Amino acid sequence: MVYVPHRKKFYSVEVPNTETATSGPIRRFPDGEINPQLAYDGCYTIYELFRRSVAVYPHRPFLGHRPIDSEGNAAPYVFESYEEAARRVDHLASALEHEDLCPATPDGLRLLGLYMKNCPEWILADQAAFTIHGATVPLYDTLGPDAVGYIIQQTELSTVVCGPHELENLVAAAPKCPSLKAAVLTCPVLSDHHRALARKGGLKLYSLLD
Repeated sequence: MVYVPHRKKFYSVEVPNTETATSGPIRRFPDGEINPQLAYDGCYTIYELFRRSVAVYPHRPFLGHRPIDSEGNAAPYVFESYEEAARRVDHLASALEHEDLCPATPDGLRLLGLYMKNCPEWILADQAAFTIHGATVPLYDTLGPDAVGYIIQQTELSTVVCGPHELENLVAAAPKCPSLKAAVLTCPVLSDHHRALARKGGLKLYSLLD
């Protein structure tokens, strides 16, 4: 059982006769009369929590990143507020709708792929998908073309938001992914190299700043 001394409470107890030779006992919350909190201030989803924070704390810092200079040195953190982030989320959501980048799959799902390292743009794209009543399909930045292609085939993604380093793998996977139509790069400027890669994979290319 788990005991928290300063609160003098047990937070889980063993269910009798549930231990086996290969696994420990099942644990349960000790007080069946107390229901766990399922929402916070009326918010049941990550989308609702984000929108509440925008309304309550519009000018507080939300997303931070460290700019990298041409020599690879990281500068101090730069933050954008909840209000600034929400504005970017809404712009991206509007673009996803306008360009029809998240059409419904045969299962009726509106999905957006996220193929990049952890960064503010990951969160922004995630929230943009929620804004248009969609969901996201995360792709680890360490995955290669075969794994990426398999996931795209299984989910029938039309669009993937990715970093510039992941674009090459995405293009390599594209020929085996008939549903894939577009890529949205997190970098502010689309280089000739990026455009050429996208053409090679038959993908329409966008920037988050478009």
